[in-house]
Amino acid sequence: MGSVRAGVLTQGFLPESADEVIAECGRAERWQWLLRAWLVVYFVLVMCLFVGQGYEEVARLLTHGWSV
Repeated sequence: MGSVRAGVLTQGFLPESADEVIAECGRAERWQWLLRAWLVVYFVLVMCLFVGQGYEEVARLLTHGWSV
């Protein structure tokens, strides 16, 4: 059930939208990091949805079904 809600988040809130908000806040990436800024935004939003879960579980829920 958790991955369904996380999946809805990623479908309704596209990475491009997150990048636009990040840029509007003046926090655009200056360097290439391991995690892109939009992915960190998703991670924080999923952490808010699943308050009682640890970081590993939140990461699993967020990336469930993604192919790398």
